[in-house]
Amino acid sequence: MELKRLGISGKPMFVVPNHMLGQFSSELLTLYLGANILAASKEDFESQNRKKLFSRIATGSRRS
Repeated sequence: MELKRLGISGKPMFVVPNHMLGQFSSELLTLYLGANILAASKEDFESQNRKKLFSRIATGSRRS
């Protein structure tokens, strides 16, 4: 997130194990209150929701 703040990185991505998604997402949102963060949930990785998740990642849009 510091790289994004400094303008070095445009879209930083964190890869987290499935069992830590909830904890990591809540802590990241707590640390960076005003940031535009897309935090995926377990439901986003289900087969019917996967295309929508990856399109949101590619376009940079948040939940609709």
